[in-house]
Parts: sequence; C-alpha cells; structure tokens
Amino acid sequence: MRLQRRRLLGGLAIVGALPRQLLAQASNGRVGLVVSQSRQPGGGAVAGAAADARLMEQTLQGAGFSVVRLNDPNPAALRAALAQLSERLRASPGLAVLHYSGAGFARPAVGSQAEFWMWCGGGAALPSDSKAAFAQAVPLRDVWRAVDLGADRALVVTVDSAYTWPFGPAPAGRLRWPDAPRHAAVLYSDAPGAARGESAEGHQGRFTQALARQVLPGVTIDLVQRKTMLEVMGASGGKQSMYSTMDFEVGAMHIAAAGTVVAAPLAAQPAPPPVLRDDPKGRGRSARVM
Repeated sequence: MRLQRRRLLGGLAIVGALPRQLLAQASNGRVGLVVSQSRQPGGGAVAGAAADARLMEQTLQGAGFSVVRLNDPNPAALRAALAQLSERLRASPGLAVLHYSGAGFARPAVGSQAEFWMWCGGGAALPSDSKAAFAQAVPLRDVWRAVDLGADRALVVTVDSAYTWPFGPAPAGRLRWPDAPRHAAVLYSDAPGAARGESAEGHQGRFTQALARQVLPGVTIDLVQRKTMLEVMGASGGKQSMYSTMDFEVGAMHIAAAGTVVAAPLAAQPAPPPVLRDDPKGRGRSARVM
C-alpha cells in the first residue's frame, strides 16, 4: 500500500440539474457517482454493465450515500459529473465513491505504469489510430485532477472493466495498475479471457456483486477490499482476482455513513448470459495484488 501521497447538451442538462438537490441531501459526508458504459467500441454491448450500476447505486444509497448514476456518458458528460462529484464532496466532506462498470482499456507507458481509460465513445467504430480513440475516452488521471481531495475529503474508485490494449500489438511498456494518490484508493477487477484471446466466461458482474455485499456498517475500506478479493477468487475458482492500491488512512475509513443500518448483505445476482463477441474485460496486470 502506498502511504503518500448532446448528446453532450442532453448529458450536461441531466447532470447539471442535480447539484443543488444533491448538495442539500449530502449532509452525512458520503457522496457517490456510479457510471456504466454498456456500449463497446465498434458496436455490441457489455452484458451486465447497466445492472451493475443499478446494484451499486442501491448499495451506496443503503449505506448513506447521495448517489448520481450516469449511463453511457460521452467524455464531456462524464467530466461534468466528476466536477460535480468534487463540488458535492467539498460541500459535505468525508468520503466519495466512484464506481465504473463497462468498456475500458489501458495505455501502456514506457518505464512506468499504464493508464486506465474509461471508454465514452458509445458504439462508434474503434479508430485504427489509438491516439484518435483517446479523444473518446477519459483517463483515470482526470479523475484525480477533477476531484479535490484533502485530509477531510477521500475518494475510492472501484472499477469493473477491461485492462487491456485493444489496438493490436501493445507498445513498449507495462500493463500495470497505477498507484492511487494521497487520500484515495482504487479497487479493480477484470474477467479472465479476452486479453489472451480466449473466449469470455460471461461473468460480467462478479466483482461488482461481491463488492456490493461488503458495503456494510462498521466495515473499513481495507476490509471491504480483502473480503471482496476472497469472494471473487473463490467464486471464479482462482481464475479472477482483484487488485487494489490505497492510501493507508483511506483504508482505515468506514465505508458506510455513521448510523447506517443495513438489514442483511445483498444476495448474489445470477450472471448474465455470455455475448457472442470478445468480452472487453480481459485479464491484465496490476501494481498491487492483494
């Protein structure tokens, strides 16, 4: 663990109408943004992405979070929602959670860690030039820049997505998950198969479902990570793991708001049927294997 440190107009109109209402609701220091991207580059769908988002929205609301859910955003709509998440966190200091489920990819970097990019181009054809694709995606580094973190403002990013290079042979560099910055944590898992050219298993939501069952009162973020990892590995027979990197102080925070009462952990959801195309959730490499 690291101890350091419009659709465009339509999307903005929907997100832009929320802040005052949400700022009024977010009085318990828990704010959330849940994003699903179910449309793959070039067409097709990520089975379970929207269902994952609904599950996490309900889970976080039950844990005392004020939550915004965003489905299939374009880059401008996602960046606007991130800016508003930062505003809500400043107005109600405590903990923010960003959950992303759906299409994504990694960009290898020579001599350093790779970047994770959230795909926001919908079903548009994947450009043969990888540089052109980046204009239709939002990198994780933009999340750290958009959300104003501090001693009283932490952010946990949970990702159920691919961590592969979809543009042919990967350039020099490593597909290695980057460390979270100060006052932040990242919990990430992918499904086995696509990166090695194998057929997908269809378990799109295994990580999200396991994560949702651990968001309980009195449970620290570090314990959420550990229990989620064990469940994911057990359910997949060891084929799928979970990777995390976090600030030590963030790991010691309770995930749920004080005074929250949850009757029982959420039951497991059945896995959606497999789709007849490459699954974007390919097995990648990580900076941390917890």
